[in-house]
Amino acid sequence: MLKVTCSGAFRNNGEMNDFSDFEMIMPDCPDEWIKSNCINRCFVRMGEKVFKKRIDSIHSLYVDNVERNYTPKDKDGKAVKLKPSCCGKKIKSLTWDELQDLAIMFCLREIPLYREGDLRRAREIAYKEYCSKIAGQKLNDGFNFAMAVDFDIPDEAAKVAEYKGNAKEVLAGRDTGDKL
Repeated sequence: MLKVTCSGAFRNNGEMNDFSDFEMIMPDCPDEWIKSNCINRCFVRMGEKVFKKRIDSIHSLYVDNVERNYTPKDKDGKAVKLKPSCCGKKIKSLTWDELQDLAIMFCLREIPLYREGDLRRAREIAYKEYCSKIAGQKLNDGFNFAMAVDFDIPDEAAKVAEYKGNAKEVLAGRDTGDKL
């Protein structure tokens, strides 16, 4: 997991709101996708919870620090292993937050952004993307999401950041050597 510290400004009802030292925890992803994922998949959903305001738009967002392999400590000082929120969940019942983590984790760009359309449609797109790009299964033209088999997103996928070409090894639980 990554801990990304950022600063910038967002709009709420036309009012500009500055922020700094805002920390977001997100799944590992390639360096070139960190800022994009912060802006498009993380800030609005996490910022609204912290600032208790609807975020209408992001005026600016700067990545100030990235901590890789982030492992927080509990009250006793023991390391707490984090994993993306989608791991171990049924793909057909993922929430918006879990869908965003799935998209970041596997670089599945077709999964709709937070609040872009309806949740049911976003789940269907995520199912198709995961099956075709990660599981390597071709879905036929008459694909029916309602009749499709539900399955869990495996926890093993959280062990290594997804890079093109290693998804099958990650899902099988084999260490590919692609360490961050």
